[in-house]
Amino acid sequence: MGFRGVGKADSTRTTTRTLLATRQRRGGVMLTMMMFAMLLLSSSSLWCLSAVAIRPMDDEKSQCVNTKQGLHHITDDNGYTCDWFDVFPPTGCCPPEKAIEKRYGCSACDLAKGGETEKCCGTYESCVSCCQNAKVSTAETDRTREPIGRMQPQTGYFSDAFSHCKSKCRTQPTVTVHESTYGYEKRFCFGTFPRDKDPTPPRGFKPT
Repeated sequence: MGFRGVGKADSTRTTTRTLLATRQRRGGVMLTMMMFAMLLLSSSSLWCLSAVAIRPMDDEKSQCVNTKQGLHHITDDNGYTCDWFDVFPPTGCCPPEKAIEKRYGCSACDLAKGGETEKCCGTYESCVSCCQNAKVSTAETDRTREPIGRMQPQTGYFSDAFSHCKSKCRTQPTVTVHESTYGYEKRFCFGTFPRDKDPTPPRGFKPT
């Protein structure tokens, strides 16, 4: 009987050691998995922080309003101009990589101070884009001073610079000669235009 008792005791101790070893292994595996998860989280956090550091003033919208009616180009309220078929339909935005020039581009506009066509552009879309450029335009403040209906405060004011620019850049009657021919090649303007009120063809006039 004594030998049997000793054998049972040894068996119990062996089983206990096996269970402890198994638990330790499982604990080690769990600890490793937890450490790996924490490492992934910290890496993700660092990536996010680095992304913020790279683009600290990124104010681009994910959903856009655009000029819509362009025959060839469209400008969105992020300030990008692209071919109309490059607009991303779900958002209405021009993909930056598809833009035909830089954001808030003014390459098609006359920014020379004092000229007859100051702050006037060759296309409607380029005018709307440049008009949103705070470096050359006062659209953000003008939108609260210039009513939607010209000289009609009762019509209200624009909700944002883009809406103001869309309205401001439309060709005005004063840029035509005899109400039938454009007097300026750059006839889409976001400044005070035209300077020449004379109904005769202005300087630089080219019949079309």
